[in-house]
Amino acid sequence: MRIAGLKKIFNQRLRKRRLFFILLILGVAARLYLVFSLPIWGDEAYSIWASEASFLKILSGAVDPVHPPGYYIFLKLWSVFSNHLIWLRLSSVFFFVINVYFLYKIGLKTKDKIFSFFLVFFYIFSGYFVIFDWQVRMYAGVTTLILISLFLLLNKTDNKRLLLFTLVNAIGLYFDYGFFWYFIPLCFFLFFKMIFNKDKRCRNLFFSLILSLVVFFVWFPFFFRYYQKGILRVGWMRPYLSPLFFVPYFLGSHKNHIFTFLLLAMALFGLYIFWQGNRKSEIFQIITFCAFFSSYLALLYSILISPIFHIRSLQIVGLALVFLCSLVVYWLNKKKENYLVFFIIPLVLVNFFLTTRMFSKNPGQLLLQFFPWRKVRVRIEEDEINYVLFKRAKKLPTELLIWGLKYTLDGKETLFSKKIPHREMTLPTSLTGLEYLKKNCELIPDSLLRIYGCK
Repeated sequence: MRIAGLKKIFNQRLRKRRLFFILLILGVAARLYLVFSLPIWGDEAYSIWASEASFLKILSGAVDPVHPPGYYIFLKLWSVFSNHLIWLRLSSVFFFVINVYFLYKIGLKTKDKIFSFFLVFFYIFSGYFVIFDWQVRMYAGVTTLILISLFLLLNKTDNKRLLLFTLVNAIGLYFDYGFFWYFIPLCFFLFFKMIFNKDKRCRNLFFSLILSLVVFFVWFPFFFRYYQKGILRVGWMRPYLSPLFFVPYFLGSHKNHIFTFLLLAMALFGLYIFWQGNRKSEIFQIITFCAFFSSYLALLYSILISPIFHIRSLQIVGLALVFLCSLVVYWLNKKKENYLVFFIIPLVLVNFFLTTRMFSKNPGQLLLQFFPWRKVRVRIEEDEINYVLFKRAKKLPTELLIWGLKYTLDGKETLFSKKIPHREMTLPTSLTGLEYLKKNCELIPDSLLRIYGCK
């Protein structure tokens, strides 16, 4: 009887783990599809270009005044094996897998395996996080560091864990400013709890955060030099300060109004459930407080002073919505209202599918702008062109666009692509040169430069 009982428990655990791995495989597969199918876009090109600078330039902050150097250092080390776009994008998929693992662990620590399952499900099929979990940017990594920090908060705070907590938060601050939107509210949360509850644990954690901040300033002493320049560089966010845009964006529903209403209603109901019965859960307190505090502060500062409401960097808001929606489905499951659970899950999957379609159909809605060079290369390969000449148009494109063209022609944007010899025509073309171009080369249409394919 005892052996039969052990077998039953083992089989139940195996089934639950199998379900978890199925979710993970589906999530990785969806992101790998985006990794391989989507062209390079502007911010990705900038990340790769920045990581190619010297360590000294990156560390000084001269390469990018908007973001701290941590991510570019990581990307430079990651690119030691290859600077091909596919390999660099896999770094974000790597962070995605870590995020799933820590969400699963946080769910277990907070409630149980059922809640872990829903938490992982809503993250994997989030229309918000799927925007970041495949591209060469710092956002997936920021989410990883936030989740590790949250996971450490759930454990005992002995000296070793306090030291690790300090290090993780310092790395988070150094990695990207997106971590600040979690870090600053967490400081306030622990400070208030330390003052009003006279909680020794909160006092230790609060001083650990202060030490993390000190370490960050030691690592990046140029912070104040670039602060104002960085603020000005995110001014492009001003047109997107409307709730009609950023609420669906955070929910991952975008132009799908039905899903926006559904997910927003779920998030608000999740907040109600939290307020009614989960207020003692510190992890829910922290996540909801950090999300509300950071979004309210960023929005207020953006309206009154300068736009810093960077939707991509406010990862903590997206995480809070994942937690709240998971809490609703978990509550429904506990109430045996499984018909509602089976109604919600397919809708989330449909919304996820519609969001992934937007990458190719309407990327502007996701604040993405892909370069056209992959299509240009396809045209070049179809015409069996041997080398390429390109000339800047009268309205000069950015240097990043030209860098992107060279990157694509070097065969670094798609797999198994050979390098196509190319050269920029910098001097005025002579009559002889024009005759040569007309005779041996063909102007490739639909590009931002005058590109000639020569046989």
